[in-house]
Order: sequence, then structure tokens, then C-alpha cells
Amino acid sequence: MHLMLLYPGSRRIDAVVLAANQDRMRIVIPNRRDTVELRLAGSQWTSEEGEFVEIGAIVACDWTGESFRQPRYRIAGAA
Repeated sequence: MHLMLLYPGSRRIDAVVLAANQDRMRIVIPNRRDTVELRLAGSQWTSEEGEFVEIGAIVACDWTGESFRQPRYRIAGAA
């Protein structure tokens, strides 16, 4: 899944979810060396640095990393 995270100060960051459960998410953010863990405290997601983070968008992807919004076609007899 792809996420759009909204940080304080109107920062928007795209991320990819590696693992998630009810109260934690392990994500990858481009140009960062390490993964990032987000924790749900009450009704608010919090970064490892203690910043509040909002989930602006969630986009599900198939195993190839392509969005489900892009149609796939297979023609009979085509290899």
C-alpha cells in the first residue's frame, strides 16, 4: 500500500507500507536510510520523533506495485 502522510507545517510525504497492525505501521520513505515506525496513540498516529502524523490517502497496489486503478487486459491467444 502507498500512503500520503501529512506532517505538521503542511509537509506531505509519500510512503510505502511494509507491515501494519491495529496500532503500528512500519513504512519506507524515499531517501531515508531506515524504515520508520508509526504508532497509534488514542486516535492519533505518532512518528518515532514524536510528531503527529495524519494519513492523507491510502492507495492499494497489487504485487507488482501498480495501482489497482490501472486496468489490465489479457487477449486470448497472446503470450
